[in-house]
Amino acid sequence: IYERAIEAKHNTKPALWRAYAEFEASTGSVEKARAVWRRAVHQLPHADDLWLKAIVMEYAAHNDANIRDLFNQWVTMR
Repeated sequence: IYERAIEAKHNTKPALWRAYAEFEASTGSVEKARAVWRRAVHQLPHADDLWLKAIVMEYAAHNDANIRDLFNQWVTMR
């Protein structure tokens, strides 16, 4: 459902991306959630809340390399 919504030109809504990533995370699909967050921040690079949520997920997963990578990308986009 989320994929179809994103493909149907609703991909500019941060709330949709957030709901999609959080759904994937809630099912235990960390890799899928990570992929959704990455797509979200590249689709909406100025949506700071998406960057922050992606970083928080990596923090919860204890993935320091991804935290640094996301943070550096976020700072570069500013």
